[in-house]
Amino acid sequence: MDALNVFSLIASIVAVLVVVFGIAYWKGNIDQKIKQVSPLPELVMQLKMKMDVLWSLFVEQTLSRNPNLANHGSSYKLTDHGEKCLEDVKHIIEEVKREYPNLDASDVLTIIAQKIGMAELAELASKNGCSPSEYMAMLTVKLGVEI
Repeated sequence: MDALNVFSLIASIVAVLVVVFGIAYWKGNIDQKIKQVSPLPELVMQLKMKMDVLWSLFVEQTLSRNPNLANHGSSYKLTDHGEKCLEDVKHIIEEVKREYPNLDASDVLTIIAQKIGMAELAELASKNGCSPSEYMAMLTVKLGVEI
């Protein structure tokens, strides 16, 4: 009986080692294939993944909490109410885009936020019945579509 227990123990250990080796080999092959397929350097891919997470957290989730601001299921298209909320800063958006024509949307958003200031941003948001984060999310979507 002891020999059978020892044999079972050895067989179990070998099985676990084979599974661990198989997963490690499979994971290694997947990583190699991703590196071959992706034309972007690994650092750029990590940055892109982080930006996707930030977009999801700060724009998609923020706008999904208030269906008046963005169309259902799409954080890329503002509703008429969402567009109307941004009327107060439309002239600032145009001014910044004229002054800095080669900037991307995130840089333009930063400059707009600096020009408006947090106090006025909070005031505009409350005037339109939304939070400052929702207002910034709407600005992000607006700039992302226009630029």
